[in-house]
Amino acid sequence: MMEGLLELKGMRFHAFHGCLPQERVDGGEYVVDFSVKLDVERAVDSDELGDTLDYSKVYAVVREQMEIPSDLIENVAGRVAAAIRAAFPQLPPSWYSARYGKGLKASSPCRKPAGHASYR
Repeated sequence: MMEGLLELKGMRFHAFHGCLPQERVDGGEYVVDFSVKLDVERAVDSDELGDTLDYSKVYAVVREQMEIPSDLIENVAGRVAAAIRAAFPQLPPSWYSARYGKGLKASSPCRKPAGHASYR
C-alpha cells in the first residue's frame, strides 16, 4: 500500500447558514478545507482517474451540501460527512478531515468584527 494525502483547500462558497434571520438573508462567505488519506498505489501505476478519488466529485458533494441552509455549521459538517461516505464508500471509517470557516462581519453574533470562525 502506498498512502497519499488528497487535499482540497480554500473551497469558497457563499452560503446561508446561521441562527440569526440576517444570516439567512445576507448569507456569508465560507471556506472549506478537505483532506483524506488514501491508497494511491493503483493510481500511481495506472495513471487512471478511476483508480483514485476524483477531487472534482468531492468538490461537487461539498458544494451541494453547502447550498442547503442550516442553523449550525455542525449540521453542515455532519451532512457533508454523510454525503461523502455515501458517494465514496471505498473510504475507510477514519477517512477525512475538514475545516469549515466563516468570515465574520460586524453583524455577526459576535457583535464586533472578527476575522474568522471555524469548525473542525
